[in-house]
Amino acid sequence: RRVLFRSTYAPRGPKLKIGYVSPDLRSHSVALLFNGIAQHHDHSRFEVHGYMVGQMERDHMTEFFKKEFDSFTDLKDATLVDAARKINADGINVLVDLAGHTRGSWLQLYAMRPAPVLASSIGYASTLGQGLVDYLITDETLWPENEQQYCSEKLVYLPDTSMPGSPREVADRVFTRAEMGLPESGIVFANFNGHYKFDEIGRAHV
Repeated sequence: RRVLFRSTYAPRGPKLKIGYVSPDLRSHSVALLFNGIAQHHDHSRFEVHGYMVGQMERDHMTEFFKKEFDSFTDLKDATLVDAARKINADGINVLVDLAGHTRGSWLQLYAMRPAPVLASSIGYASTLGQGLVDYLITDETLWPENEQQYCSEKLVYLPDTSMPGSPREVADRVFTRAEMGLPESGIVFANFNGHYKFDEIGRAHV
């Protein structure tokens, strides 16, 4: 493992610095799950930094996160080494990956250990493997304690769920089956993934 930095666990200043790395601080399911967390950080105790990576389009959700973080850095045009140096220079104590093995992630970044504590959450519910990060933030439904042996990371359990989506707006009227072109009876199966995740025989791919 290539280690570029000798990070300190001690906060640089009065607050613990937490950094979040993601290509999905935009109109994306991860952002919809994470926005409530971003809104409810205790800024009197924590300094919160956002790092957006990858080439995905920046949009109104990106602007939302820029306002919620104490600091927001767009690493779209940065190299991996430059990104790691920036995170280390910011004095981040705990760095959290929100993408895992999904499109646009920068997992190579964590091999450089730009922060002393590395964790994974929300964007990828399973182990990253290879001991790449230290902790997986999860819950007992996704990772029962007796399955710890199959996880490369140490498990950190949230009390109820590790998918703390914010309350969403719900339509104020009931839609009929007829409006949706559905028969009046029978079970309806739905999948709200992007269409590109389906192949010609209807299998879904993560």
